[in-house]
Amino acid sequence: MIRLGSRSYIIGFDDGYQFRKTANFMFKNGVHLLGNVEPTLKENSLLYEGNYFKVCEGRAAITEDKISDDTARIRTMVGMALELKYAGLCKEEVILAVGLPFSNYGRDTPKLIDYYNRQSELNFTYEGENYAITIADVVVCPQCYSAIAARLGNMKGDYLVVDIGSKTTDVVYV
Repeated sequence: MIRLGSRSYIIGFDDGYQFRKTANFMFKNGVHLLGNVEPTLKENSLLYEGNYFKVCEGRAAITEDKISDDTARIRTMVGMALELKYAGLCKEEVILAVGLPFSNYGRDTPKLIDYYNRQSELNFTYEGENYAITIADVVVCPQCYSAIAARLGNMKGDYLVVDIGSKTTDVVYV
C-alpha cells in the first residue's frame, strides 16, 4: 500500500486462482455465503449488503471468468481491509491496482476496470471492523511485467520473466 495524500492510497491486489496477494498479505481464495446469520467467530468473516461471508478459507473452483459474480469484489474487499487494518485505517479513498495474467491483459483489461467501477463506494465489515472505501480509480497491470517494472532501469541485457500460477503460466521476454 502506498500513501498518496491525507486519505488516499494505492492498494495493489493480485486475484490469483489459488491465492490472493497484496503488498503485505497472501490468503486463500475461498468465499462462502453464510446468509444473514452472524457467524459465531468473526475471524475471516465479512458482512456486505446484509449477508455474511466466510472468506480466506479453502479454494474456490476455477472459473473462466472471475468477474461474473461478486466473489472477486468480496476477495478484493478483504485485501483492501487487510492492508488498511495493517496501517490502522478504515475510511479511505483507494486507487486499486489489480493484476491480470499477461496473456489476458489486452482482452480483459476493459472488463476488469468496468467491474470495479460499477460499485466504487464499498461499505462493509471485516472481522468486526467497519470499512468505508471509495475506489477513485482502477489501474490494471500485467502480472508478469509488474514484477520487474520497478527494476527496468537497472536491468542490462535480455531477461526472460516467468510467472507460474496455479492456472496460468506467462512468459515475457524483456
